[in-house]
Amino acid sequence: MQRKIIVPLIAIMLLAAGLLAAANQQPKIAVVNIAKVFEQSNNRDTGEKELQAQMDRAMETIEKYKAEAQKLQTALDKLEKGSPKYIELSKQRVELMASAEIYSEQTKIKIQNRENAIRQELYANIRETIDKYAKQQGYDLVLKIDDNYISGKSVVTQDIQMSTRVVLYNSQKMDITAEIVKAINKK
Repeated sequence: MQRKIIVPLIAIMLLAAGLLAAANQQPKIAVVNIAKVFEQSNNRDTGEKELQAQMDRAMETIEKYKAEAQKLQTALDKLEKGSPKYIELSKQRVELMASAEIYSEQTKIKIQNRENAIRQELYANIRETIDKYAKQQGYDLVLKIDDNYISGKSVVTQDIQMSTRVVLYNSQKMDITAEIVKAINKK
């Protein structure tokens, strides 16, 4: 599947380069390491702080559930098993634990959804910044680059990283990652 995407991309790049060469112009090409832009973006830090605050609030609430369940367990330990009060407190404890589990799962989903939204917003901002910068600087083509090392621990992950890498070499003078980070953080 990846090969089906890469081959047309390379064909488009060659066609664009050929058209520019035919017009006696050299294409102006740059590369950007999107992962580094994500890492160094001030917006990412803001998003992470927001997510951490949500997780902290959720953990406080879960701790309250656990403390209440522990109080009920302590009371249950003092009662005779099978007594009406024991049955009532057991039911309350089970309901409390179920509520805690439901709250935990719902909060986890909310935080994941917000994390996805933050990443999408940041990526859209990065793309917009790259588009604007490339137009201002007269670039004809900007390619995404990756770090040069293979970081996957499994053979499958390493294979995916190697097979999805589009740019195998670029001159450092083509790398505009630092300029994009500066532009993103100005906003």
